[in-house]
Amino acid sequence: MLLVGYPRILELRRTPSYDTVRPLAYPETHVFILCFTISDPSTLENIVTKWYPEVRRYCQTTPLILCGCQSDLRNDYETLSKLAEIQRIPVSAEQGVAVSRQIGATTYVETSSKSCPKAIQDAFEVSALAALGKLNKCLSSTQKFASHRYNGTWHRAKVDLNFRDRSKNCVVM
Repeated sequence: MLLVGYPRILELRRTPSYDTVRPLAYPETHVFILCFTISDPSTLENIVTKWYPEVRRYCQTTPLILCGCQSDLRNDYETLSKLAEIQRIPVSAEQGVAVSRQIGATTYVETSSKSCPKAIQDAFEVSALAALGKLNKCLSSTQKFASHRYNGTWHRAKVDLNFRDRSKNCVVM
């Protein structure tokens, strides 16, 4: 969101008391980054059942980026043990890609501030490209959902275009 001429990130979470107020932040949004935690499969389910329908109700054509967060926990022993107790497993990269296709997301990215901090910057750069309408021009249909593996985490290859001078809105959920 723009605040006094400077781009700002607006983070919105699911809070029942804000269900009627939250959509007021949506107009003129240029890209949505729908985030879920890879170590908590229910957060991906919330993308499909709550966030995607809400975003599309108010912004039918705004690009969506699906972002799996904390990809380092996919192979974390403690996380795997806790999930095994409730007979669940972390979200795989393939599941993330499948859901991104299901909801019509522009692309799918994964991030980990612990094992690959650059992936977070890459995710925001990809989001900026989507907001500017340049992402599909940069990626062929076969590359659109391609990921690269660095240090055990999946993330998109960096696409370097001059987009930093343009400010757009960004909503992180």
